[in-house]
Amino acid sequence: MTILLPPEVDFNNVTVQLINPFYEVPGEEYNVVPAPGKWPDSTKIVDEKDTSIYNRDAFFPAGFKGDVWFDQLYQYKMVCIKIYPYLYNPVRNKLRRLTNGVIEVSFSTGTTSLTVTPAALSKRPLIAGAVNDLCKIAANPEVLETYGISYDLLQSAATSTAAPLAKSKYAIMTTNAIYTACKTDIDAYIGSLSGYTVELVTEGA
Repeated sequence: MTILLPPEVDFNNVTVQLINPFYEVPGEEYNVVPAPGKWPDSTKIVDEKDTSIYNRDAFFPAGFKGDVWFDQLYQYKMVCIKIYPYLYNPVRNKLRRLTNGVIEVSFSTGTTSLTVTPAALSKRPLIAGAVNDLCKIAANPEVLETYGISYDLLQSAATSTAAPLAKSKYAIMTTNAIYTACKTDIDAYIGSLSGYTVELVTEGA
């Protein structure tokens, strides 16, 4: 979940809690295989499974709330909370499915509380720099106008040819292979970024 915070917030004074999580335990048993990936050298792997997880009679992860990190886009500050919709006990082959709860974000000037549901978790995390993306990803987009720019302006930002609203530097990071294959499109995109100082970064940069 991505939650917008007041622009004056100090990230060092922000705390996040998942309050009163409700979950259901489906009656079926499930054999959940691990996601593919590289294992740390210290991990003991048997049948492609981390034994420190798969041999324990406990739910993994330990809780529905995972990592918390902060991001900023122009004057907009946000806290991003990783929520695990399922916990898994590999010994009993049982799942816990999060059905409801409240994320409480506390900071020096107040508190924001938002309900967590499976539908709320369908929004993707912030991965791009377009301002109007905040309308799509924020769990509390109603505060956008309060925090500086109106909601209608944000919605039209993607098609606007006006100069950027704030910072004027823009970096595009890609590989040489992708740039060579898509040079025409990338160059056209760079040309459309009116008002920005654009830097193209590849492996050789």
